[in-house]
Amino acid sequence: MRRKPTVWQKCFFSLLVVWGIYFLVLPKALATHIRAGEITAKSDTAVNNPNPLKYYFKLVTYVDPRPGIPDDQATLFFGDGTSQTVGKFSDVPIAPDINRRVFYFEHIYSAAGRSYDVVYNEENRNSSIINIASSSTNSFYIRTRVSIFPQIGINRSPQFSVPPIDWAAQGQIFVHFPGAYDLDQDSLSYRLVVPQRNSGLSTAPVAADVFSYRYPNDPSFGGNTVTDPVTGVTPGQPVRFDLNAHTGEIRWNAPNMIGEYNIALVVEEWKVVPGRGAIKLGEVTRDMQIRVRGTVNQRPILQVPNDTCVVAGTLIRSVVKATDSNGDPLTLNAYSGILPPATFVQTAPTSGTFQWQTRCADISEQPYQVVFKVTDNPGQGETPLVDLKAWNITVVGPAPTGLTATPQPNRQILLTWNQYTVAGCANAEKILIYRRENLANFVPTTCQTGVPASTGYQKIGEVGPNITSFTDNNNGQGLRPGANYCYLIYAQFPAPKRGESLASLEVCAEVPILGTALTNVTVTETSLTNGKIQVRWSKPLGDLSQFTGPYQYRLQRAIGVTDGQIYKQIFSSANLDDTAFVDQGLNTQDSAYHYRLDFYYTNNGVLELLESSQPASSVRLTAESVGETMQLNWTYQVPWNNEPRKHLIYREINQAFVLIDSVQAGPFSGSYTDRGTFNNEPLRFGRTYCYYVQTVGQFVNPKLPPVVRNNSERFCAVVRDTTAPCPPTLSLALLNCDSLQQVPFGPPFSNKLRWQPATGNECGNDVKEFKIYYQAREGESFEYVATTPATSFLHQNLPVPSGCYAVTAVDSSGNESRYSNIVCQDVCYFLELPNIITPNGDRANDTFRPRQSAFIRSVRYQVYNRWGVKVFDKTTGPTIDWDGTADDGNRLADGIYYYLAEIEFAGRDPKASRRTFKGWVEIVR
Repeated sequence: MRRKPTVWQKCFFSLLVVWGIYFLVLPKALATHIRAGEITAKSDTAVNNPNPLKYYFKLVTYVDPRPGIPDDQATLFFGDGTSQTVGKFSDVPIAPDINRRVFYFEHIYSAAGRSYDVVYNEENRNSSIINIASSSTNSFYIRTRVSIFPQIGINRSPQFSVPPIDWAAQGQIFVHFPGAYDLDQDSLSYRLVVPQRNSGLSTAPVAADVFSYRYPNDPSFGGNTVTDPVTGVTPGQPVRFDLNAHTGEIRWNAPNMIGEYNIALVVEEWKVVPGRGAIKLGEVTRDMQIRVRGTVNQRPILQVPNDTCVVAGTLIRSVVKATDSNGDPLTLNAYSGILPPATFVQTAPTSGTFQWQTRCADISEQPYQVVFKVTDNPGQGETPLVDLKAWNITVVGPAPTGLTATPQPNRQILLTWNQYTVAGCANAEKILIYRRENLANFVPTTCQTGVPASTGYQKIGEVGPNITSFTDNNNGQGLRPGANYCYLIYAQFPAPKRGESLASLEVCAEVPILGTALTNVTVTETSLTNGKIQVRWSKPLGDLSQFTGPYQYRLQRAIGVTDGQIYKQIFSSANLDDTAFVDQGLNTQDSAYHYRLDFYYTNNGVLELLESSQPASSVRLTAESVGETMQLNWTYQVPWNNEPRKHLIYREINQAFVLIDSVQAGPFSGSYTDRGTFNNEPLRFGRTYCYYVQTVGQFVNPKLPPVVRNNSERFCAVVRDTTAPCPPTLSLALLNCDSLQQVPFGPPFSNKLRWQPATGNECGNDVKEFKIYYQAREGESFEYVATTPATSFLHQNLPVPSGCYAVTAVDSSGNESRYSNIVCQDVCYFLELPNIITPNGDRANDTFRPRQSAFIRSVRYQVYNRWGVKVFDKTTGPTIDWDGTADDGNRLADGIYYYLAEIEFAGRDPKASRRTFKGWVEIVR
């Protein structure tokens, strides 16, 4: 007969089972201890028939190997409901307690046109991470998002070149760069996130924040900033932990608590898609570790070149230097997606040489980032410290060469240039052509690709990279005779890297004139009704041998500066020597005018138009007072070039116009501020000043006058004081609630205001009066109350005293200051209620009413008997006046009752003005 096990034996057996299970799973638990990691991805890059649904993934983990039990496998979840488990590809020690493990995966998705979240999850981070509660009980969860859009083509996720584990020193600035780069040269941006754990099943992980996460600058870790010469942060401020969204630089100023910290950053990948702008293709989450130690060692300092731009084909050779205040041996390294073919070699104890032979294939819209790292070796027992700095290099295309511009028949200009795919770069996608009138004298820096809008050039066409000519005919409309057209071209490069070349040298050509050209439109008389403008023009400039006479000039006029208005013929002449006309009876005071000259020849006895000149306008001047200055602006639209020469500013002084200054102007306008510096005579408020401007232009055509001068109308304006005074400082006599509670009071109320005018040179003493504004309740607008020259005001006849006030200062010119400081009055929130009423008709204590009710707006009054039954409920006015009856009007029995009074006081803030009072009252008859 078998004996049954005793209770003790059962317990011991159960304990053995538990221990057995524990030791079976212990190796797996102890084996991970993951410190950091990331997942990177790339689509199929096969030369022949790449599969857009096929992706390759690389998982890199950084683990603590000290338990000695290898973790040979990893599982990746592909975001489509499937996963794959593979063995590790490599396991390399990079520090005594850190191994770098690499796993490779490949997967074919079933559908495109969407994004997938690829996830790695493994149990147990390494223990004692001080900014994650119970860190070893949190799983390690990282994610990479890939987007499959076949129309975009091959895409690769951001890659990392700098390991995600670094040492930091207590009380010293910590700097780190992830060294992220994109093989397709897509744009990258960075942001911090909370490290993640798995809150789901191990076979279906779900992301969640790790327990009780604190960022490294959490106040609980203590510490303060130290001097940072790079950012300008001064010592003694709260600790800062910053991630630069554009460069990826992590800057911690400064660690305090010793220990290991984990952070997570997301690198976002952006691609420019034609017609859609920048779209986010994916993102990679990197979970990294910073190990803070206490040390007397001082971190080394790197010196790297300034960010630079180079033309493709340039050999870059630069020296990177480092210093160490302790004199420790230094190790210099470089990290980048361009290493190789670029190289970096430490050539001396404290320096290294970077070298890169750039090519046309390196041209890119985005810069290449090279991260340099220096590590010191302070010796046994001390913590090695590092410094990292990034160098951004942008490779641009060489400028197109050999650009020429040649006038052609039918008002066209032919552009030619050297073939860019031979003389420049064969990988260019297109050549872009830009045009403007007259030279811009644009000389780009090496970092200034393309043609900036600030040059005034506008795009007029584009051609393939092998094309070497372009005919500009203004979209078939022909170019304007006499205009001096200038051109620039540059090359653009294809996706994914994109990029542009430098612009070519400027070239110009003038369209020949067959007829005539306007040379002057100058105002000679300013008047509302009898203004005069003198118009001059050239004789015919072209060869008229093919066109028979007689010939005729016809001068056309329209109102305004710009072309496109309705023209009216105002003059005609068959005399070719008749090249001037004075246009009279005009309103030159209020209007500008522009002109066009049509030239006619005779064909079979009929006059036919040979050519119209380019329009030319008069100069339109305006002047406006701005404080103690006068702002002048003038506009024009003319066929000559008004940019190279200075325009002359005339002001009337002692009944004569005097030249007071000269300034450069633009192609269509100019401006000048008269600050009263001429003869050191400041402008005076209230005085009228009159001006005219003389523009000075030039023609390129040698047959036309080299210098042309044209006057604006005369414009007068008064210098007005437009500077407002400074606001006064306002005070308000507040209610004394303690005093009011002792005596009867009631409306009307009044509030007494006093203010102190502002003083100081920036405010001035020109204050004529003050305006008072009142806001009855919070949220309402301020309403004007009164104006007074005094510095005090009594606001009377108020139903309640609550409200806010502001005061402004007004000067003699009517300029009003900003509001003063806001001061507010509120009611007193006291209430004294009776505890006995005698409703017997003797007019003594007949009703329940507050002793003071002036500050009450309304009351909801509820009464309950001693059994808790509500016997009365009514919203009343401020006096309540309950006479001891129930809701039905019947008298209540004598005795004690309990009340609930919900009082709305007449305070300025409706939300804060509601108060509840509870108590008891006895009815005695």
